[in-house]
Amino acid sequence: MTLVRARMAEMLAPSFGLAERSASLYMMGIFSLLDVFLLRPLEELLSEISLDKDLCDALLGRSSPRHPVRRLYELVVAYERSDWPTVV
Repeated sequence: MTLVRARMAEMLAPSFGLAERSASLYMMGIFSLLDVFLLRPLEELLSEISLDKDLCDALLGRSSPRHPVRRLYELVVAYERSDWPTVV
């Protein structure tokens, strides 16, 4: 699931005006389920990783819902959950 999230975030980056950050967005997708793998709070894990602050904020739901990184992440998760009203 993390690989799908990562690749989808990477591929959608240009559509959100984030083409130059596609590699970082890929990493965001990889880290999005890190808490599930390591059985530790995501906030704690992200504090130990060198990931851009806005990516961490998007993963933790802290950034503005209008922020492009958060919008992209929420679209990826909505697609994964078949939440079609959010996807459209």
